[in-house]
Amino acid sequence: MFGYADGFYAKLHGLTDAPAGAIAAKPSSALVPLLGTTHMGEFEDEGECDRMVEVPASVAEAHPGGFCVRADGECMNNRYPSDSVLFVDPNMQPFDGCAVLAETQDFQSIVRKYSRGASSLMLSPDSHDCVFEDIIVRADDAPIMLKGVVVWYQAEKDVR
Repeated sequence: MFGYADGFYAKLHGLTDAPAGAIAAKPSSALVPLLGTTHMGEFEDEGECDRMVEVPASVAEAHPGGFCVRADGECMNNRYPSDSVLFVDPNMQPFDGCAVLAETQDFQSIVRKYSRGASSLMLSPDSHDCVFEDIIVRADDAPIMLKGVVVWYQAEKDVR
């Protein structure tokens, strides 16, 4: 910190390339796992993937344990375009109106808008197309597991 070759003294007297008082740069991005493909429409078998994608470091830091999924379909096109990469926080509690990644017991997944009632869960589309219907899950229905809340998204690739 105060060394002749690498600390404040060195910076103050021009012995390094960094100016005096310079703050070390923080990385602006982080690599997180892209776990697979999900659908924004109907429940669909999850596609598997094992690569990493780059997200802003601030997003990764704010949501430790988060992961990405590639989402395809049009039922959430008011929020996310088809072929988006969605960053999901598995530790965040869902709240009314948020987008969630949900999964059936046979590992089919979907992204939908979350609403919780007194005795049911509703997963709704958020689309300008009216062909999609709400999914209503009651206590006696097959279980739906919420895998996390969508907190950020990006295009899967540069489309220039």
